[in-house]
Amino acid sequence: MLTRPADVGLKREIGLIGATWASVTSIIGSGWLFGSWKAAYATGTGALLAWAIAGIMIIILALIHAELGGMYPVSGGTARFPHFAFGSIAGISFGFFSWVQAVTVAPIECFAVMQYLSYYWHSIFNSTTGEVTGPDSG
Repeated sequence: MLTRPADVGLKREIGLIGATWASVTSIIGSGWLFGSWKAAYATGTGALLAWAIAGIMIIILALIHAELGGMYPVSGGTARFPHFAFGSIAGISFGFFSWVQAVTVAPIECFAVMQYLSYYWHSIFNSTTGEVTGPDSG
C-alpha cells in the first residue's frame, strides 16, 4: 500500500499563462544560447546526434517526474521525491543543487545574450576583454 505524504500547504495549481511562461523560460535559456554553439564547435555534425539522444533522455525524465507528481501530490518535487526514495540527505542535496541552478542560470543567460548581441551591437560587450561596455562606449 502506497502512503501519500502530507502537503505543507503550498498551492498546487498553475494556470495557462503560468504554464506557458514556465515552458518558454525553460526552452529559451542558456541551453540554446551556449549549448548549440559549443557542441557544434567541439563535435561538428555529431552534435545533432547528441542533441537527439539528450532529448530522448529528457523526455523520459519528464515523464518520470510527471508520474511521481501524480503519485505524490506535494510541492517541491525536485527535492521531495529524492527525500522519499533515498532519505533526508538526498532531498537536501537535490534541493540545494536546484537552488544553485536557479541562482546561476540567469547570469549565465545574460552573459550569453551579450556575447551574441556583441556581433550585431558592438558596443554592448567587449569580447576581447570580456567586459560589459554599455551603449555609449565603443
